[in-house]
Amino acid sequence: MPLIKILNKNDIKVFNSPPGFNADERKRFFYLPKWASEMVKSFRTPTNKIGFVLQLGYFKATDRFFTARKFYQGDIELIAKQFGVSLSEIDFENYKERSFIRHQELILKNTGVQKFNQKTRDILENEAQHLCSKQIKPRLMFLSLVCFLREKKIEIPGYHTFLEIITDSLRNFEKILITSIEENLSLEEKQLLDGLLEFGDEYQAGDKQETKLKRYKITLLKKSNQSTRPSKIKENIRDLQCLESLFQEIKPIIGKLNLSSELIQYYAQVVIKSRVFQITRREKRRYLLLIAFVAYQYYRLNDVLIEVLMHSVKNKFNTIEREHKENFYNQRQERQKFLNTFSKKVRDHLGTIKSAKVILHNQALSADEKVDNLMTVFSEDLDKSSSSIEEHLNKIGQESRRITKNADYYDLIESSSIKLQNRASEIVKNLHFNHDTSNEDILKAIEYYRQKEGKLVNNAPIEFLETEEQELVFDEDGKLKVSLYKVLLFSKMADGIRSGALNLKYSYKYRAFDDYLISQKFWETNKEELLRKAGLLEMKDFSKVESLLKEMLRDQFKITNENIIQGINKYATFNKDGELTVKTPKQEKDLPETDIDIFPSNRFISLFEVLTTANRACRFTDCFEHWQVKHNREKPADKTFFAGTIGYGCNLGIRKTAKISRNINPHELENTINWYFTHDNIVRANDKILGFLDQLQLLRLFKRNMDITHTSSDGQKYSIGVDSLNANYSYKYFGKGKGVSVYSFIDESHRLFYSTVINPAEREASYVIDGLMHNDVVQSDIHSTDTHGYSEMVFAITHLLGISFAPRIKGFRDQQLYSFESPSAFKALGYKILPQKRINTKIIQEQWDNILRLITTIKLKETTASQLFKRLSSYSRQHPLYRALKQFG
Repeated sequence: MPLIKILNKNDIKVFNSPPGFNADERKRFFYLPKWASEMVKSFRTPTNKIGFVLQLGYFKATDRFFTARKFYQGDIELIAKQFGVSLSEIDFENYKERSFIRHQELILKNTGVQKFNQKTRDILENEAQHLCSKQIKPRLMFLSLVCFLREKKIEIPGYHTFLEIITDSLRNFEKILITSIEENLSLEEKQLLDGLLEFGDEYQAGDKQETKLKRYKITLLKKSNQSTRPSKIKENIRDLQCLESLFQEIKPIIGKLNLSSELIQYYAQVVIKSRVFQITRREKRRYLLLIAFVAYQYYRLNDVLIEVLMHSVKNKFNTIEREHKENFYNQRQERQKFLNTFSKKVRDHLGTIKSAKVILHNQALSADEKVDNLMTVFSEDLDKSSSSIEEHLNKIGQESRRITKNADYYDLIESSSIKLQNRASEIVKNLHFNHDTSNEDILKAIEYYRQKEGKLVNNAPIEFLETEEQELVFDEDGKLKVSLYKVLLFSKMADGIRSGALNLKYSYKYRAFDDYLISQKFWETNKEELLRKAGLLEMKDFSKVESLLKEMLRDQFKITNENIIQGINKYATFNKDGELTVKTPKQEKDLPETDIDIFPSNRFISLFEVLTTANRACRFTDCFEHWQVKHNREKPADKTFFAGTIGYGCNLGIRKTAKISRNINPHELENTINWYFTHDNIVRANDKILGFLDQLQLLRLFKRNMDITHTSSDGQKYSIGVDSLNANYSYKYFGKGKGVSVYSFIDESHRLFYSTVINPAEREASYVIDGLMHNDVVQSDIHSTDTHGYSEMVFAITHLLGISFAPRIKGFRDQQLYSFESPSAFKALGYKILPQKRINTKIIQEQWDNILRLITTIKLKETTASQLFKRLSSYSRQHPLYRALKQFG
């Protein structure tokens, strides 16, 4: 059977050839340690001496051995000169095989590296099988295996060995899966899955009549609606119900296969990208593909529907709060009129009482005269006035109680609940929540709601509500306000999802926080190895980390204060009240005058020429690999990739790009976009260009320090005109429309190395670590953001990752400073910049093992940092790990 293509011819040649050293590298790698120097002296022939040094130098650089015929002449001449050997004395034809292999064994023995033999090959094959479970692309698998051998201090073999191992591993792994499916999948389950490849009925409303369309069922399930309109939500619910019936049938098989989320996503995407006939004719893989598709789409649709629920609840409550404020404002005149009337009646009443008091204290009047006068004062009008005042007081009391309980607000919720019920009711009935990690009170209410199918009565659970809300959901007769109860239930569900009190059972985004970390059992068993892989072994003992941090923080307070006191820092001063004032110096940018025109005379350069030139320099199109590891055709021409890049980058669309482009086949362009333009491929192509730019001398002129890479990130808002759960309102940026925020990362050489699209209402701090970790080309030493991009947790994580975090915080003087020591200790030293709070090291120490598990998960890229951040941040003060990270940051 043919071997899988992993590297192109040029990359294979580079891998199988000795490394090309520059002058500095030759000095470093061909330097002989003491053991090697003594050994070389014992060799009799100049050829053996030179051959040994060359093999040792190349091995130190690559952990590989190369044949003598591939040795570079420049390296031979340099070493011969060092040993005072004439080139005529060197004859690698006489570098006998026995000496060649014996030298390799000596190098392996003295460097502590194991020889690549059958035993170590078995170790490599086991690692390849493990990587297959994550369905890593062959190229990345190849690179991972090379790194694995280096970590294990095992000799790296030739390219062909890797090719055989990777090919056999992928084939055997899939063969085992298919065999297991054949053994466990019943005939009825096969028929259910085959039903996805049959025609289904879809009705599309026309202007005058309904037209019946025939489409495959699986085609209808490939995409979910991002709209919050009730009709679109119902379509998603129908898809969810269809997928759930299939998922529950194949769930035991998924458990037996032990399919990882990466593997499920890979096979599911093959189905999504393929046409039905392509799936049908793959008899051996068909059920594996369909099982992965059902599981993947079911999980994704759960995420989509819970996001629809949260968006709907948020929009509804925003509308209610706005209407409540408007109503309260509009009723101000009526309330003021009522209070003025009441005030007048009270003043008149008090005037009457005052007159009566004067009569009673008048000594000139007899008792009978006083009674007559009082009878005149206390006429019938007074009784009416008293009754009116009492009535007004009762109204004021009722209104006061309603305001205290916010009754008007809840009345408004109840009166406008139908729209939210239309969106949320079916979602609540069809989602499954994790009973082990969710709040029991709200789960009890959700289960009751599902059992009653939304037809609620007085015995509905109310424990999940606040005390005041428990009273308000019943009217004066003790009857349940069903509409109000439902809205409050939906609201508590949305809050529970955000806070981690409610977790989905089948989800990628909304599971319990601990589900995203390395499992506790695996962590306890392999802690040392995991910490070593993550480079965190030195941080295992918190007491050592604490003492180091104490010293660093103490020194920083000292340096900062002494610079201000001694006048070294001229920009930081204190006003009369002792408040810190910082002045930003104005920087003049002097542009050098020159008569040389450094720009080309032709001001317009086509994008095709730009892409062609860039590709000629770094071959970024080589990074576009077919989604499928196997069963792919000949790779399209470079021009097709250029057309796709221009179509997407200029927002022209694929069809329009194909029409306006010469010699571009529309079908081929669409197929290329479908199979090659994946997120991973695009990131790798961008990294290829970034790596080439790093070699240019021009970009180094922008760097202040050649040993430090300073990066920054910020978001840019864009309006969109389609339904998206990632979009939100922001009048400042989008007016009455919706939009998204593109969060981008750049370094001081102006290399854009990462970007992601997020909701504009989300805090950017959750995505800072993603950009710093998910890039292998730009390694940041210092990272800056604005106020929106910082949090205490980001400070903590970046420090543990070895990155200095330097955000530009607005109103930084209002921020609190922390220290390990008491603020009074610094005040006694005469410092003006003082900490306000002391760091609670006890909670950090208690959670140190979990902190290391979190950082290891991020560094080993087991899940995205933003996912961990969003789930952890939602817990707020309830989660001890959140509080520990906040203290550490």
